[in-house]
Amino acid sequence: MLPSLLLASSLLADSKMPLERVTTLPDQSATPAVAPAVRNTLNVTTTADFIWWKTYLANMEYAWTGIVDEASVPRDANPSKGRIKAPDFHFAPGFKVGLGLTFKHDGWDLYSRYTWLNAHSHTHATAQPKTGLVSTFPFSATGASGFPYNTASVKWEQEFSVLDLELGRNFFISKRLTLRPHVGLKSDWIEEEFHEHYFLQVNTSILDTSVHRKENVWGIGIRGGLNSVWHFVKSFGLYGDITVTALWSDFHTSLKEHFIEKTSNQSLDLDSVNTHQKIQQVMPVLETGLGFIYQHWFHQERHLFFAKAGWEGQIWFDYNQLIQPPTAPKCGSLSFQGLTAEIGFTF
Repeated sequence: MLPSLLLASSLLADSKMPLERVTTLPDQSATPAVAPAVRNTLNVTTTADFIWWKTYLANMEYAWTGIVDEASVPRDANPSKGRIKAPDFHFAPGFKVGLGLTFKHDGWDLYSRYTWLNAHSHTHATAQPKTGLVSTFPFSATGASGFPYNTASVKWEQEFSVLDLELGRNFFISKRLTLRPHVGLKSDWIEEEFHEHYFLQVNTSILDTSVHRKENVWGIGIRGGLNSVWHFVKSFGLYGDITVTALWSDFHTSLKEHFIEKTSNQSLDLDSVNTHQKIQQVMPVLETGLGFIYQHWFHQERHLFFAKAGWEGQIWFDYNQLIQPPTAPKCGSLSFQGLTAEIGFTF
C-alpha cells in the first residue's frame, strides 16, 4: 500500500512540473520583436499619412420626389419615378500624423496618431411637373412634414478630429508573419452642421423655410486591436488591421427653424423652433484596413523606412444624434471608406 502511495505522489509531482515552468519569465523571447532592435534606451518612429476618404452619414434625407404633392403633381395624376434626396457625400482629402517610441523592455512600443478630415456637401432638388417635391423635415411652420415645395437644398459640413494612443508590441509569430496586438485610448472632437432651405411660391404667396441643425461630439474610450503583416519576401508584404473601441461620447445637438410667409393678407418673419438636446452614451467604433507594405532596413538594420498603401473603412455606430422629426428614423451610423497612403521612419 505504501509503495503505491509513494509512486502516485511521485507521478503527481512530475505532472505539475511543466505548469511550474511556464509561470516563470522565459530567458529568451519566443516571439522575437521586429527589427530594428532597441540598442540604447529607445527607438523613435514618425509617420505621415495622406487620406482620401468618403464620408457617409445615415438618415439625412431631406426631400422626396416621385410623389403626388397636389402642387406639381395633382391628386388625379400618376407621378413619374422619383427618388429620396440626401446629401451628395463624396471623397475629401485629409491627413494623419504619428509619433511612436519603442522601448528596450521586450520591444514594447507607445504610439500616438492624430487624424483630421474636413468633409462637406451641397445638394439641391427642384419640383418637376411629373415628379413633384415634398420636404421630410420642416413641420412647425407648415403643420407637418411632407409639405410641397418648389425647391429644396441642403448644405452639410463636418470637421473630424481624432487622437489615438496605443501600447503594443510588433513581433514574429512565424517566419513570414508578424503581429502587433495593441491596447490604448481613442478621443474624438467632431463638429457637424446641416443647413436646409425650402422655398414655395404660389401666385403671390411665398413660404421660405430654413432649418439649421448642429451637432458637437466629444468622446474618450478604450481601444484595442491587431495589426498583421504577411511577408511575401523580406521587404514586401500584405497588411491587415482591425480595431474596436467602446467610445464614451458626449453629444450636444441643437435645432433652429426659421420661416418667412408672405400672403396678400399677412407677412410673418420669425423663428418657429429653437431647441437643443444633450445625450451621453457609449458608441461602438470599428476600424479596418487592408493593403500592401514595403519595408527597407539599413545601417546594419538599425533604421527602418516603410511605406503603406491600402483601403481603410470605419463605422461609428449610432453616431447621428441630430434632432429629427417625430416620424423620422432615430440615430444612424457614420462611416468612412477610402485610400490611405503612409510613409514612416524608425531610428
